[in-house]
Amino acid sequence: MISYISKKLFTGIAVTILGLTISGCTKPKESKPAFDATPAITMMSKEGLIEDSQAWEQVLKQTDHGKKIKTVKELSKALSAGNSHSWAVSSLGKIEHITQPSTTTVGQLKIINVPAFYTNSAKKRQRYVKTLTKQVQQVRHDHSIILNFVHNTGGDVYPMVAGLSALIPNGTLWSDVDNHGKAFKVRLTKHQVTGGMAHDSEPLASTGKLLNKRIYVITDQTTASAAEFTIIALAHNPRVTIVGRDTAGATSQNKTVVIGQHQAVAVITVGSITTSAPINGKQTFNNDPISPTFLPVYAPMPATDKADYTKQQPLDKDFLAELAAKIKSDAALTS
Repeated sequence: MISYISKKLFTGIAVTILGLTISGCTKPKESKPAFDATPAITMMSKEGLIEDSQAWEQVLKQTDHGKKIKTVKELSKALSAGNSHSWAVSSLGKIEHITQPSTTTVGQLKIINVPAFYTNSAKKRQRYVKTLTKQVQQVRHDHSIILNFVHNTGGDVYPMVAGLSALIPNGTLWSDVDNHGKAFKVRLTKHQVTGGMAHDSEPLASTGKLLNKRIYVITDQTTASAAEFTIIALAHNPRVTIVGRDTAGATSQNKTVVIGQHQAVAVITVGSITTSAPINGKQTFNNDPISPTFLPVYAPMPATDKADYTKQQPLDKDFLAELAAKIKSDAALTS
């Protein structure tokens, strides 16, 4: 169970409106209708990946299949009982997170910061893709590329993969697998990232590849959801090394649904994932963490509940010294 960052973990594969009734003959009321959680609870029962069936049956019994749920907070608690990656908030704006990628230079290290990101704006999504693509292209002449996913708590995986597409071989990246075992492939093509349960897509900003570079991906317990999916995509490149600590373990696919006229949002976990590129021998992920392929002595950042998990913070100096030594050692082996 993720605690301090659980409400920021999502992949936002689709936005569906539930329980909205429109009448052309009746003038709409000025007041907001009573909160109705039953559509979200019904969808969770039908499409959700239920981690503990007994706990979920208890939720259904205690809430009369959602009829007794009166607040978004109560709905969020109910959904998380079904799956730790599921939750609810009062509006879609609560989950919008727009931070652009950036590059930090520490000594000889140039670090590309890949932040959490989610929006329904196609224009803002493409700005993220273009900015991240530009950051990668700016270090194209370096021997190695460093990607920082610390404090990337997730959001929308498609812009992240699109922005890093130069570092990922084209082809099937992973498959979303629904609760009936049906698989939906996510593919990287020459021009876009496409597929999955939502049949979503994101155009690339560049078609060039940099597959000859050594790539170091920094992770820790604040790396979650869409960030973890992106790392699974990057793992198709054999020159990728994951450095740091285990990720949060929110490796499941979510569906974002708007609840009728109330406009609250339920984030429902609907799929696990499989990949043909094992990470430490693991190919199937269902809220499982991703373990680093290189475990340094020092963590990228000390764990603290006081940190702002919506922003990327400066990395630990001792960790960076270990990373620099690792990069130098790897370069010496191939020279």
